[in-house]
Amino acid sequence: MNLDAALENDIRADPVDYSLRREWWESKRTWFADRGYVLNKTIYGDSGRVWAEEPMSTSPVMEVRYPDSYVGGCKACQPACTLPHTQLHPRIAMAQDRESRHVVIKVILSESEEFKVLKLLQQETDLSEQFRGIIPVLDMLPSDAFCFVVLPRWGGKVYFSWFETAKDVLHYIRCLLQGLAFLHDRRIFHRDVTAGNILANHFSCFQDCESFDRKDMRADLRKADLLNYALNDFDLSMLLPSDACLKTFRLPIVEIYPGVWDKPHEAIRGEIDFNPFAYDVGCLGIEFAHTFQHLCPSIPFLAPLIDGMVNSHVPARFTAQEALNFLDEAQSEMTGDQLAESPDVTPQFVLPFDEFDRWSDLPSSLIEKWGRYRECRPSRFATHIIHPLCMRPWGTSLVYYTRLTFRRAFLVCSLPLRLSYYILSFF
Repeated sequence: MNLDAALENDIRADPVDYSLRREWWESKRTWFADRGYVLNKTIYGDSGRVWAEEPMSTSPVMEVRYPDSYVGGCKACQPACTLPHTQLHPRIAMAQDRESRHVVIKVILSESEEFKVLKLLQQETDLSEQFRGIIPVLDMLPSDAFCFVVLPRWGGKVYFSWFETAKDVLHYIRCLLQGLAFLHDRRIFHRDVTAGNILANHFSCFQDCESFDRKDMRADLRKADLLNYALNDFDLSMLLPSDACLKTFRLPIVEIYPGVWDKPHEAIRGEIDFNPFAYDVGCLGIEFAHTFQHLCPSIPFLAPLIDGMVNSHVPARFTAQEALNFLDEAQSEMTGDQLAESPDVTPQFVLPFDEFDRWSDLPSSLIEKWGRYRECRPSRFATHIIHPLCMRPWGTSLVYYTRLTFRRAFLVCSLPLRLSYYILSFF
């Protein structure tokens, strides 16, 4: 069987035969070794699926420099331990380079939209030298219809070992806003900003990551201001025109899918088109709301920050850079004692971002100060007519085509006026 052809047919989907995909990776072992990368040894479970991976070298790296990651920190992470996984993603292989640094190798289709985005990021040379909130691209290895993208290996489960201080929370938020602003400045639409696509520059064995509130290496890294967070995974991303305006650029509404499950309001209103940059900001704002909105009484400016990111009135929504600027300015006004406060863990039951009142416990002086950022609640017509209709597939189509009809009617009716302006411009 031609394994390359089999992979090309199902590269974007989970393979029917998982072992065939791993066999394909194993067939590339020598090819990668010739280029300076040694694939980690894989250990198979009874089902034939990978359940652990064993690095070629387990010697601790004495000096960790960006963009490399800190490794270990739990009792299980001894020099001879493996790094267990329930299942490696079929498009991913773990490896180490000539200097024993951990890397991730991801296979993508050449000339795909993801390829274009990652190629642009690879050309950003300072991205590998200075932290910008994005996982940098270390190398791209072409191979026929594929391209193997080499990335530094960072860890997931960013919320395990909960944040020690309010400063840690704000650093996390700042890292991600910095990353999103970096992408949007280069007109990259991420489209899948969610917790699963956020990484930290530390990873360890699976047992360590199972514990949420344990004191461990990640907490120590936070105390030393060494832990950073970055956006990752550009499977669904799009490279948009370089002259696209962050406030006014539009894409057809079909481009809002697939992606995150909990989407901003513009995805459920039967819209004709949407602003992709505002959509990304909304998705990140929803992620912040789910995780941190309960902290608004102790970190009051989270209320205007989150509201400004999820505002249902899209033109009033922050851009990523505006949200970052607001964060920096508001944080600069906090005292040392406020930054050192210990934040409560996210409650087990969290109200949806558009139902939770983030302003209820704020002093009236702060409400007056930041009131202009407060979420513009949808009209009663939208709440009681549009939204319920759009909960049904036929209702979404009805609202969409009604909007489309009115837009076209407006364009036709305004044509004489627009022609008049055009003719007068010559005089």
